[in-house]
Amino acid sequence: MDYVLFSPAYPFIAAAVLSALLMGYVLMVGAGRILRFHIMAVGLAGLVWSTYYAVVPAASGGLSAPGFLVELMPLLAWYGLLERLLRGPYLQSMPELVRRGIRWVWLVVLVVGMAALLPMTGISGIAAMPDFYYLGILLL
Repeated sequence: MDYVLFSPAYPFIAAAVLSALLMGYVLMVGAGRILRFHIMAVGLAGLVWSTYYAVVPAASGGLSAPGFLVELMPLLAWYGLLERLLRGPYLQSMPELVRRGIRWVWLVVLVVGMAALLPMTGISGIAAMPDFYYLGILLL
């Protein structure tokens, strides 16, 4: 019988436990009501991301569409938290230039996410979809 000392799923299980602890802490502590929703979103996205990669084995063919969308979730959660922090407590503190830049980031995230939902195997025979998924992650 072979025993595995270190499984590739262990870091993802540890990340899931840490995300669950973060969410539990935010729910238990009464302070920080302004950022509670956004921190919970970061914790939930981290929990979904780590659970997905702990359960689904890594494919040798590259990043799949569901894997790409799971990768997109923590990015969206962190961008939401960053935007809320930049807007300040009264939602008025963000300079207009920063507001426009963040809107462009949200637009790119939306377009890349919609492109991942399209049922394609490649783009005009140029390259396979996993290459475009990796490019989308690097772009964001």
